[in-house]
Amino acid sequence: MTKYIEHKRHLNKPDEDFICDLVQRSSDALILRYDCETDFHVRDVPIPRGSHTIAHYREGGGFVLWEMYGPDGSLIGRLYHIVENQHIADNSVAYTDLLLDLWIDPDGAIREFDRDELEQALAEGKLTAEQIGKIEATARRIRAEQEHTQMTADSTAAQAHAANIERFSGFADTYDDYRPQPPEAFVDLLVQLVLANPPALVVDIGSGTGLSTRIWSARAEQVIGIEPNADMRREAEERTASLPHARNVTYREGLSTATGLPDACADIVTCSQCLHWLEPEPTFAEIARILRPGGIFAAIDCDWPPTMHVEAEEAWHRFMRRARELETSLGIDRIVKHAAKDQHLSRMRDSGRFRYTREVLLHNVEEGNAERLVGLARSFGGVATVLSRGVSETEIGLDVLAQEARQHLGDEPLPWYFSYRVRLGVR
Repeated sequence: MTKYIEHKRHLNKPDEDFICDLVQRSSDALILRYDCETDFHVRDVPIPRGSHTIAHYREGGGFVLWEMYGPDGSLIGRLYHIVENQHIADNSVAYTDLLLDLWIDPDGAIREFDRDELEQALAEGKLTAEQIGKIEATARRIRAEQEHTQMTADSTAAQAHAANIERFSGFADTYDDYRPQPPEAFVDLLVQLVLANPPALVVDIGSGTGLSTRIWSARAEQVIGIEPNADMRREAEERTASLPHARNVTYREGLSTATGLPDACADIVTCSQCLHWLEPEPTFAEIARILRPGGIFAAIDCDWPPTMHVEAEEAWHRFMRRARELETSLGIDRIVKHAAKDQHLSRMRDSGRFRYTREVLLHNVEEGNAERLVGLARSFGGVATVLSRGVSETEIGLDVLAQEARQHLGDEPLPWYFSYRVRLGVR
């Protein structure tokens, strides 16, 4: 990994150098990671050994941001250093620390550090009145942005959270009947990589109807599905109850950001077809917290539609475009929040939570016919939400999709080739 030196110039003590790892670099910005090898404090906040900091820099910027995470991956807090003369070079970054710091607790509370040192430096002539003015202006801007961000985040997150959960209500049986199950190779791969056969605990986040949970019933000592939607959980429990190893599987209400599970308890954590609905940073923090060292996180997503018949696939794409247009016209897409799937791996890597990341491609073959194609379309949250708003099947185009599916696929099952993208992160 590329090394960078952070050179921190001080007004009231010797300068400091920190050796960091490069996370990301652009023309005018830089992100570094610093691993803490000893215990220390930021004023009254303990930073234990094994913690790490994700540091953000911008050429000529008025502050440096340190995001500090504990050994379990949970956020300790964010520290804004107010600075000047910030400069990014080829393998280093340098700035002058102007003493005043702002600390942001995980709950958004803002605290000011080192005001006494600032006043002393002014009295000793180490800072000018002009510099003090810039420091106070930068501090006000950081406070205002943080307070606005917190208020906006609280409101927006609550709406998006509720909308994302509600999106999957009322069609759990359809979802389980027509969606594909992750391939057996997915299980084989993770068992091989985690060096535990059987794994002691597999946690499936966003477990839905249990399609991605019950595949582990005979392969792990214990499996826990975490699912916030009660409708989906009930379906999962009913479908799992008849399995030979059903006693190994339980479902719990919970969130990707708050599973309620102990630290370092899981060998494997999975997210099947759902990571794009989750808040990336707090989700990765929670996953890192519950994974044991060396544990594996795997997010698996399917490409839609499966490969089976060119004309039937084109009909699918036309139908989905119409469904998205209706979501937009009804304002549904302004409330629901999701992330781009093609950025999953980069977000995992940039989070600093995983020591190794990569993408793996898998495939599986199941059978399907015209009925399954229409049922699969109905299993999408956007389609179900549009229909629940009173849009008719004709308006959304389900009747046309059904007609074209019958024409091209018929009633006889034929092979459907499902392609999967698996993003892996090792704790």
